[in-house]
Amino acid sequence: MSVRHTVIVDRLKDWKWQIEGLELIPANDYLTRQATPQQRPMRIINLCRHYTYLSGGYYCSLLAEARNDTPMPTVADIVDLSRQSLYAFALPDLKRQLQQTIKRLAVPPKAPLSCSFSSATAMTPVFTAWPRSCLICFAIHCLS
Repeated sequence: MSVRHTVIVDRLKDWKWQIEGLELIPANDYLTRQATPQQRPMRIINLCRHYTYLSGGYYCSLLAEARNDTPMPTVADIVDLSRQSLYAFALPDLKRQLQQTIKRLAVPPKAPLSCSFSSATAMTPVFTAWPRSCLICFAIHCLS
């Protein structure tokens, strides 16, 4: 099976899953390797930790667009999300919804809570509605 999707991470240990047809590559390797024409176009899933201007995450999406690939997020998405005024209205609702979800936990966390999610699916079942709300709010397009 040929690789049609590439996941870019800052460090390989950031990704824990083995998925057939999915290439996993560190950001530095993606930025420095030559593009091979027969592999184009590809879907690039940029999961770098930082997307600020001139960061590795920003450049990975920029390079993917220059190679005529389809990155997620796009450079336009990164620029839009850097303008908090575009989504600040939704933050109080998201915060309220998260606080209500935490209150429903059998044992509330005593330390800071970390929740990972992608494609509107949470790793912890109690957090199923909140990731979906975040993805809808920020209009992030998931893989079909």
